[in-house]
Amino acid sequence: MEPWAVADAMAREPWSQEFFHNLQDMHQTHYEQFGTFEGTVSVEGYQDRKIIIKGLRDHSYGKYRDWSLFHRYGLQMLHLEDGTFVNVGIVSMPATTSRLALGYVMNPDGSKSSVSSVDWDLSTCGEDGVQPKTFAFDFSAGGKKYHLECKVIRAPIFYIGFGWTAKIHEGLAEFTVNGVPGWGIAEWEYRNHGGLPEEFGSVTLE
Repeated sequence: MEPWAVADAMAREPWSQEFFHNLQDMHQTHYEQFGTFEGTVSVEGYQDRKIIIKGLRDHSYGKYRDWSLFHRYGLQMLHLEDGTFVNVGIVSMPATTSRLALGYVMNPDGSKSSVSSVDWDLSTCGEDGVQPKTFAFDFSAGGKKYHLECKVIRAPIFYIGFGWTAKIHEGLAEFTVNGVPGWGIAEWEYRNHGGLPEEFGSVTLE
């Protein structure tokens, strides 16, 4: 992560012994890796079809992951037609940082720049628990300024965490960054206080 982005997030919080203890106690390692999947799809009765798919995988590990600590986040993960990959967003986790800007830009030549700032007030965008269909914001990475526009096409919703404390909108979306079109995911998480809705059935986590 960009040191300036981390410093900005920490500077927004009231410092105390408890604050720094929480930072250390809740430390996790998280990675998100873009890549290309290649293979062949075989279905009986149909001709084999070769596929090339741009995608992303992520993984977290650490002492624990408590989804109830998140207020919300808005993360955009996308691939542009010129070969650029972008991962950018804001995480609001009041126990540590109420506004943490993060992400990176992977350029077509393989070079990578960490996101240093995100000019986006998450509290005025979807704070009512409904992911907007369109939104836009600016961010900087590697000394370059970017303007991102997003149009969510469809957003399946699912719940995770013990007690179903997190509600995820997995927005399948079209993007434009500095005029270059692309596609990807606008994943938005909200703290869920109501348990699992009845329409999802009855499921118990053990």
